Amino acid sequence: MFVYISKEEFENVLLNIHPGFKLINIKNTNELVYEAPIKNIEYLKVRVYSTLEYDVKTKKYISRDYGKDAIRVMLFDYESQHFIGGKANTKRITGWQDRLKEKILEIATSVSGLICKNCGSYLVIRKSKEGNEFLGCINYPN
Repeated sequence: MFVYISKEEFENVLLNIHPGFKLINIKNTNELVYEAPIKNIEYLKVRVYSTLEYDVKTKKYISRDYGKDAIRVMLFDYESQHFIGGKANTKRITGWQDRLKEKILEIATSVSGLICKNCGSYLVIRKSKEGNEFLGCINYPN
């Protein structure tokens, strides 16, 4: 069942997953976006796009309507200024909190701390077309 989420509820869920989540300002983005660090890698952050937008009538942040409702979790590299990974959208249906936590933790733990021999960037856990996991450079295919 589709559910509406308040800003306070969303922030409480994020802070229970990782106390380092902070609201950030993304140019040309209407929804609230949150970010948290990954391990001790200062240039990698987990970003969560909330689907919460400011409503002029109520003067509150409210969740978008059904069909425009997916929460996105992505891995952002500040050095390259690009997204280098992400998970499937989290639908705002009953149990969204557990699925969001699972996706955030999966991204946060996918960074291995190992270094690529070719370029010196971090290796992350990736999946092949067949579904097998392997270590690959965050800069691949560049």
